[in-house]
Amino acid sequence: MNAPTSDSYHDYLVESLRDPEEAAAYIEAILEENDPEPELLGKALGNVAEALGKSSASSEATNVHQQQLE
Repeated sequence: MNAPTSDSYHDYLVESLRDPEEAAAYIEAILEENDPEPELLGKALGNVAEALGKSSASSEATNVHQQQLE
């Protein structure tokens, strides 16, 4: 599946991660790396949380939490 050119990649990524199987594969791919970057895992988890709509925190609280993950 190709990413649409009229939307940002982030929007496309978040939309695709709404599928739980896609989200699981996305996280699994990062965890399978021999030496995964902690920042990458933090960003991936944030993208999945955004996609699944589980984040009920304010944007400020979300930013603080994401910085702690990095």
